[in-house]
Amino acid sequence: MIVTGAFLADHAESRENKLYVEGGAWRSADIPNTRVPTLVLLLDSGPDDSGTTFKLVIEMTSPDGADRVIAEGDMVVTDRAAFGVIPNFQFPLNAGSGRYGFRCRIDGRQEMPAAFGLDVTVDEDWLRQNQ
Repeated sequence: MIVTGAFLADHAESRENKLYVEGGAWRSADIPNTRVPTLVLLLDSGPDDSGTTFKLVIEMTSPDGADRVIAEGDMVVTDRAAFGVIPNFQFPLNAGSGRYGFRCRIDGRQEMPAAFGLDVTVDEDWLRQNQ
């Protein structure tokens, strides 16, 4: 299995093996006024992947250029997964406002990770109070 695409959405869910998305493909966010997003992963899985556990790794580059792993965990593939939904996707805002880059990949796979960017504006007073 590989992650072929990733994006943030207001809401996403699976119904009848179909992906339903509301407010998808975020380009920017104003913190704290923006709702907590859902991370949507587009997956390419084969018949041999069914029942297999894969380790998902999500990395972030903050505006100050720091790279870090912000989440990792096991994903069990049922049938031939075409997508994954991670509600309440939160990420560190230590660097404040600017462009954040995200990369989603399966650990141990050589394929390029699915990547997307997000322009974030953080209220500096809010940031000081919440650090």
